[in-house]
Amino acid sequence: MEGDNKTETVVVSAKRRFNPFRRTIGGKRSSINKKAVFAVIVVIVLASGGAIAWKILSAEKPVLVVGKTKIFKKDYDELRTQASSRLLNDEAAKSQIIESYTVLAAAEKLGIDIPEAATEIPLGLVTKPYDRDKLGRLLAQGEYVRHYVASRDRDGYEGYAFYYPFSRNFLSSEDKSKDPDFNNPDTIEKDRKQAQSKAQEARKKLEQGQTTPQDIVKAIKADTSLVYGAASNKSGQFRVDTSAYPLETLIPDASRTVGKFFEELKVLKEGGIMPIRDDVQAYTDIQTGQSTTRNTAYYFVIKTKNLKADTEFKAKYEAAVRAVKVVDNVK
Repeated sequence: MEGDNKTETVVVSAKRRFNPFRRTIGGKRSSINKKAVFAVIVVIVLASGGAIAWKILSAEKPVLVVGKTKIFKKDYDELRTQASSRLLNDEAAKSQIIESYTVLAAAEKLGIDIPEAATEIPLGLVTKPYDRDKLGRLLAQGEYVRHYVASRDRDGYEGYAFYYPFSRNFLSSEDKSKDPDFNNPDTIEKDRKQAQSKAQEARKKLEQGQTTPQDIVKAIKADTSLVYGAASNKSGQFRVDTSAYPLETLIPDASRTVGKFFEELKVLKEGGIMPIRDDVQAYTDIQTGQSTTRNTAYYFVIKTKNLKADTEFKAKYEAAVRAVKVVDNVK
């Protein structure tokens, strides 16, 4: 009984202790607390809004906006510095940058795809160091677009040629007399088998839709074994008219190169892939001074498109260029 009384006393005491709190929730004092809570919420909202507003106001603004492209100070300064290497003053540099991005904006609007290879410089080609910088790549893309636009007034063919040379150890313009692999039959045969295997595998994947022409070209360019002696690999995209005259091409000596397979190209359907062929070349061996004709590589070709002349394309391009909006905040 005594234990029960103690329990009852504790319960009553607890109820008395918490009754004031209950009254503040359900009674008159609850309105005061609600106002306090509301005030706290307002302060939090205002503080958050202020932080967002400050973030917006303090965010870096682009110094140039060309179409959809925003160019911030760091990137602009980099391009301007690279332009100075080309002996362009600040005003000329800005004009060149705006023009380049305007061309790219117009190209995007017209659906002109600029291949990655458009910015590449063939190995062994004499160039200045700045040709590979950011501005150099930008200028190369613009040049590709201009050539593309100029070529749209003629019918023709578009495609990719893929070359797998195995001639690095017998075709060279340099003295290789001290190189044990040069003109070594075993080494040459090993290179030949590897090149043939790579060509067969790439063609099979392309035919089955497991890769793209662009990816094949990229893989070839990255393979240091697939070179013609000291010369670069000539794989890439080409666009020629119906007489094999280059309209826009990313392969060297395009007219002669495409001329080798042009008759086959003409009758191919869009998406058609040629069988693997031998790239037979005549050359003079500087080691012996003798004229030689032999197979130097394996290659195959895909026709991606039959080009139809669009005599109004140039006007469309010029209109697209004029429509590009430029916001200049450069100081």
